[in-house]
Amino acid sequence: MTRRSSCIGGARRVRALLLAGALLAAGGLSTGARAADAGSVDLGQEIARLQRAGLPAALEQRRQLLNGLQARLTPQDSRNALALRVLECQDPLEPETFLRGVEQTLKAGLEKDADRLLLLECAGRLQEPLRSAAAAIASYTEGIELARALKQEDMLLTLLGVRSGARSQTGQHALALTDALEAYRLAEARGTSDYGFALQNIGIAYRRIGELELAIQYLERSRQQSARLDRWDSLVSDLLQLAYSYHDLGQLDTAMALFRQVQQGAEARGDFANLAAALAGQAMSEVKAKRYTEALASASAARRAFDKVGITDRMPEFQRARALAGLGQHAEAARLFDALLPAWEAEGQTRYLAMLLESRAATRAALGQHAAAYADLRRYQTLREAQVSQQADQRSQWMRQQFDASQREQQIQALIAARRAQYLAIALALVLLVAVVAIAWRWRLRSRKYRDLALTDTLTGVANRRCVERYAQQCLASRRFGQHAVSLLMFDIDHFKRVNDQHGHAAGDLVIQRVAQTGKAQLRQGDLLGRVGGEEFLVVLPGTDADAARAVAERVRKAVQALDFGDVHPELRVTISLGFVAAGAAEGRDLAHWQACADAALYRAKQGGRNQVQG
Repeated sequence: MTRRSSCIGGARRVRALLLAGALLAAGGLSTGARAADAGSVDLGQEIARLQRAGLPAALEQRRQLLNGLQARLTPQDSRNALALRVLECQDPLEPETFLRGVEQTLKAGLEKDADRLLLLECAGRLQEPLRSAAAAIASYTEGIELARALKQEDMLLTLLGVRSGARSQTGQHALALTDALEAYRLAEARGTSDYGFALQNIGIAYRRIGELELAIQYLERSRQQSARLDRWDSLVSDLLQLAYSYHDLGQLDTAMALFRQVQQGAEARGDFANLAAALAGQAMSEVKAKRYTEALASASAARRAFDKVGITDRMPEFQRARALAGLGQHAEAARLFDALLPAWEAEGQTRYLAMLLESRAATRAALGQHAAAYADLRRYQTLREAQVSQQADQRSQWMRQQFDASQREQQIQALIAARRAQYLAIALALVLLVAVVAIAWRWRLRSRKYRDLALTDTLTGVANRRCVERYAQQCLASRRFGQHAVSLLMFDIDHFKRVNDQHGHAAGDLVIQRVAQTGKAQLRQGDLLGRVGGEEFLVVLPGTDADAARAVAERVRKAVQALDFGDVHPELRVTISLGFVAAGAAEGRDLAHWQACADAALYRAKQGGRNQVQG
């Protein structure tokens, strides 16, 4: 079960608040006008109350309550029978048996479309964990079409929200975002301050296509809404998703503070599922921050919390393995990695598989298993490249959908306007032409952003040669930085061939990755580091004179010299040699000339004994 699944019960209870209104609108709950007797009225009111409050979490309490309500039903009370069935759908006593019954009822057919609509939502909710996301999406889609036909906006909002979540889980992030934004617009058009799950789903979809800043904006709005409406079950999802977003941005202190906030709230409420998810997230951020001992404690606590609610989530074991590797206990870490791999392969968890393979490659290299480490690293690169490509495809698909939707809306407006006034047709055509040109231009600008995804070096995650040299040319062409348009800094790894020869190519790749990320971390906003050769890097420093360039170069050199490669080999130490040149904006030389100057300075640093800066 994934971390999102730990919140599924809470999400169901929040959706039940929306369903209660839909049931009343559909006639699914008895009222005084519909009831055959006072007992039926009382039963209908009790079911309506439970729809709003939710079922007890304890299984035995839930069993006694549902059995008691069932015993009060009469054979003629079909409305309350349906309402009770939808109520139990929140948290069935026997989920598989219950779902089979719902599916059989849907297959057999119901007299009223409104009744079918309620059971379609119920079926989808249970099919998602018990069947497949595809089966759930099919039920949600039929329900959405039916809700549109019946003009039931409450159910339409609910179904768009749950289909958005299911599509996001299957990697259909562009479609998920489309659903979430439609739900948001519907809620906004109704003038409500309660957007349900729309804000949260938009944030999650943006996060999964890599738009982290946009994700944080919507998730923060959702968090404020959940806190204002006192909805813990949606608030906890907002906080977790915000924490994951800040973790992905590298803002680990903020991420860990959010994880701790979830832990405190979950402990106070006895919510072990979300407590476990927060602890697992805490361990993940602690590993990234190299706080390995604390990560071990968090991972163990997460495992205990998951066990209390019977959730088989493997993230605690993965974070435990990474923490053990960080502490140098590579044999035990390798054993845990090996145990996790088949399970995640069987579940198709490609994102987690990529993380596992990258971590296991470093562990295997530390154990001297260089061939196996290299195989893991190659497989990781394949998965990572596929993920980056899929993310770019989803972004492009989203942009195409937005563009197509804009065009369709304009065509409709053009038709309405033409029917109202034929004599304005020519003027309207001109307006539409300008609008289409403007949209096409915006699309071109946005598409350029996504093409830049192809300008990243897949091994290191920094800019590739094409990207960094293009940036350097742009800076050289600009005079806005004053006397010095740009300084160029070139460096490579000293004696890198020895690393490959003595420790293997997998270890060499890890060295290149860490040097690149360490160098990048020392730069200022606006600076750009790119990999231009095997172990050679170019850094572009806009608006930087020779003294400032030397200071940056020394900072990079010292940071690399301080790197710990104990997980590769206890005696491995890595240094770099650097050369720089301050390129004048008015000197009229091209990039090749200034690169040659920086390269000559790098050569002098090598000749001078390496691990130094020359300019």
